Amino acid sequence: MPRDADPRAAYAWERSAELADSPAILALRRQALARPPRARWRLSSPGFARRAGAVAAAASAIAAAWLVGLPRLASLNPGVPAALDIATGPGEQREVHLDDGTTIRLEGRSAIRVADDGRARHVALLAGRAYFDVQHDAAHPFLVDAAGGQITDIGTRFTVDRSSDRVTVSLIEGKVAVRGVRQAAPLALAPGEQASFGAERPARKLVTAPSTDPLDWTHGVVELNDVPLARAVDILSRYTARPIHLGGDPGLDGRRVTGVFRADSAAGFATTLASALDLEQTRAADGGAILSEKKQGG
Repeated sequence: MPRDADPRAAYAWERSAELADSPAILALRRQALARPPRARWRLSSPGFARRAGAVAAAASAIAAAWLVGLPRLASLNPGVPAALDIATGPGEQREVHLDDGTTIRLEGRSAIRVADDGRARHVALLAGRAYFDVQHDAAHPFLVDAAGGQITDIGTRFTVDRSSDRVTVSLIEGKVAVRGVRQAAPLALAPGEQASFGAERPARKLVTAPSTDPLDWTHGVVELNDVPLARAVDILSRYTARPIHLGGDPGLDGRRVTGVFRADSAAGFATTLASALDLEQTRAADGGAILSEKKQGG
């Protein structure tokens, strides 16, 4: 490890060395190798996710440190063994290719846990957003757990987003059944439909047009359509090395954002918002940007 390495990268490197000989890690490795072939996967990075070397290293370090702590964040349904945890740093996208032909793509600042109990394929979306292109198998169903709810694939392509206080499911093709927390009957979606559920809310179809294209991020762009500024900042911060913050000005609550942002220009997102909305931009203690209303006479 270089002497001037990022402290987070050094910590992740040291922790990985400590964990390498851990009996628990060795036991999980033996368990994974003993699984039937269909329970295994391959990782790859989409070609369009171009990032500068320093940013890539920092993102990988953040993701590595996050992975060490994931078992404390969430779990799959009882009785389903955790097989693999995967996380992405800011601006990073990763693909998981299951041997059954299923593809999972993760957006920046996202995390999943993948497992297979021999009866069903399980994915827990722990944070962020993921796109699923599932190879249907009625005898071996594909289930996505998110915030206590569950999405059951019926041969389809869909996205699941749990980056806010509710989980949003967007169906691109095929069929899915969405079940919220403590919801008896699942909700069926048709292509082009969306549904959402929360910790205490059952799944309901969304009747308004989506404010963002559910697949825009897979093409390296972020398209926002009349999105509240706070939500826009949350979405765009998935791509920035340092988060964007909002000041406490009451006037910011009514600001809305419409525009198309390129993922490879994430370093300028805060400046773009400040210019478009005539806001003041200052530096935060964590190195990110703070957007505030301009002072009178400024």
